[in-house]
Amino acid sequence: MRLFTTETLMWICGRYDRSEHVHRLLTEREVLEPDGSPRKLGVLLPLDRDYLSLVDLPVGEASADRLFLRLLDSRILTSVLRASLSASGLEFPADIDRFRLDVSAAEARTQAAVEKIGGVDGSAIVNFSRRTERQVLALLDAVLSVELESGADGHAELLSLSILEECEITVDGRPLGLQPLLMFDDGHELASRQRRALLDNLRRRRPGVARWYSERFEAMSNQELMQGFGIEGRDLVEIDIDYIFRNGAGRRFTASQHDKVLSYIALQRAAPVLMNYAQESQPFFEFLESPEAAPLPDKFPSLQTALQTRVLEASGSDARYSTWVEDADLLTGRDASVRWRELEILIARDMKGQQDLFGDPLTGDDLSARSSSALRDAADLSVATEFGLPYYAGRDRLLALGSHNVEQFLNLCGALFEDLLIDISLGRKPTLTAARQDKILRQASETYWESIARTVPNGRDVRAIVAEIVRIAVEENKKPTVPYPPGVTGTALLMSDRERLLDVDYRNRNSAAERLFAALASAVAYNVITADFDYSVKNNKYMVLYLNRLLCPCFGLPLGRGAFRERKLSQMLTWVEDLPDSGHRDPREWESSLGL
Repeated sequence: MRLFTTETLMWICGRYDRSEHVHRLLTEREVLEPDGSPRKLGVLLPLDRDYLSLVDLPVGEASADRLFLRLLDSRILTSVLRASLSASGLEFPADIDRFRLDVSAAEARTQAAVEKIGGVDGSAIVNFSRRTERQVLALLDAVLSVELESGADGHAELLSLSILEECEITVDGRPLGLQPLLMFDDGHELASRQRRALLDNLRRRRPGVARWYSERFEAMSNQELMQGFGIEGRDLVEIDIDYIFRNGAGRRFTASQHDKVLSYIALQRAAPVLMNYAQESQPFFEFLESPEAAPLPDKFPSLQTALQTRVLEASGSDARYSTWVEDADLLTGRDASVRWRELEILIARDMKGQQDLFGDPLTGDDLSARSSSALRDAADLSVATEFGLPYYAGRDRLLALGSHNVEQFLNLCGALFEDLLIDISLGRKPTLTAARQDKILRQASETYWESIARTVPNGRDVRAIVAEIVRIAVEENKKPTVPYPPGVTGTALLMSDRERLLDVDYRNRNSAAERLFAALASAVAYNVITADFDYSVKNNKYMVLYLNRLLCPCFGLPLGRGAFRERKLSQMLTWVEDLPDSGHRDPREWESSLGL
């Protein structure tokens, strides 16, 4: 959103040599004219300022909501005025009298709305805004001192949208010629009824005024969360930005691009601190030892020999696998153990599917064809678990643990960086071993798991759902053939079953359905679980539910996505219907019954 504000667009237009790539992209998207001038009047309006406090005013809900719309109107119009002056190379507030609204083509109702906001002149709009701010502050102060005065008049709708739609913005008597783009951010900071009022206004057809609105999932109702996203209409498009981060959108945003974004953010955050405190110019990730570089324990040779013996016993004297075994004998260290574990899986698969007793010997090409990066990752995790080696360490796995959430990723980076600061404070060369990273990230995972009951609505039921997904994953991942490499980390529900959950009458007849519905919505809203809709498999469509990757270290699960095992709605209902109501039982009691 900041990219599309008028101030940023003017900066880009004035520094073509430093922003050529962005300049070209904005021109292709018709945000800039071919000559480099802006086509949009972008205004960013944060919704985390004072609005929620209006709900507590003892003036009645209707009056408080009208006051909310009036305050928002005043800030929209002032921001548009400020942006218009900026686009014209003028200053706010010195040049406010050079701004004016041309109401000649507006309907009578809109002309009346202009009178309500003080008039057509810039100074009138600013005075309206200042008067509104003073009245709101006076009311809020009165609440604190319990000396309420009569409330200020408000608006039943956002007048600014009609005004900007029908009135032409002029500066020095000349039309500005830019389409207003109003960008509302942090909608989750509003009260639910304020959110509804704002969205009702934004949905009304006004093609001359572009409107963007963003919010976190927790602002949405359970019904909205579970019905899915991507709705498109003549005037409305809903976009799940998290889905784009996870899956890309029309190949415009790939996983590697996402990782570059996260890496850049982390490096920029860490660089000045490393330079100031340790005089280090190395990038942050270079201080993180990779799991492959970690020293091996003294018992490693005997453990590897035991693994090798298992593979040889499984293959017996069958010459079919001799080439694979010979190649594995040439490797050493952790690479050798991962290869032996991979062969153990592939031989188990081959024996299960072999149709004749005299199969031809398998070659190195056969190994390459049957192997995959996902299978090698599953083998690596299995070896790390069996041998007690660090696994959750290094740049790539740290990025994966971010689970497409920038805030979560930065919190994990911060936990690792704190450990680096210990070395820096002691005057040592900063470095973070793979073993230490693994321990820190597992602790973060455990803390996250424990916090769900306290921080997430319907947290106990959410934990029950997570626990059942973990049980499914553990059962599937321990199969000798590892059928879903790198491993299962999710479950799925038929879209037809999801439709049953969306049915209010069905939930009213089934208390377990209501609990499951509310818990799934809370899990999605608070990023405990991600939901992908209309996933096609086995001639059916599913809602796929994946665990937040930060939960994986706590339970020794892989970090890959894509593997899941579906369950029927009747099975999922049992996950919550036998749980006690919140607050009546120690969660560890039922967790232990799940084998966790």
